[in-house]
Amino acid sequence: MLSAVPAAHAQEELEPFDCVRAGFPAGTPTSTVSCGLMVLPEDGADPENGRTIKLAIALVHATGSARQADPIVFLTGGPGASIVDSAGLLAQSCSPATWSRAT
Repeated sequence: MLSAVPAAHAQEELEPFDCVRAGFPAGTPTSTVSCGLMVLPEDGADPENGRTIKLAIALVHATGSARQADPIVFLTGGPGASIVDSAGLLAQSCSPATWSRAT
């Protein structure tokens, strides 16, 4: 069962990691992509228990001139599956229509 994490327990900033890990070329500017770990409560229904998880995130920033407020979110599942490891390839394969989506 999924539950929302109250804003009081949301992390303000990502713990950054090198976006090369996510498949982006070395030297990709941070204005294009940000990568990092978000620390979240393990149990959103009981965030006070102190247990946390780290969620790897790659944010590909909108670069179009008519940016939209709603982001496009890609998720993958299953043991061992990682969308972060292939985020660079995924971002390169997106059509120009998606370049207006904000992160």
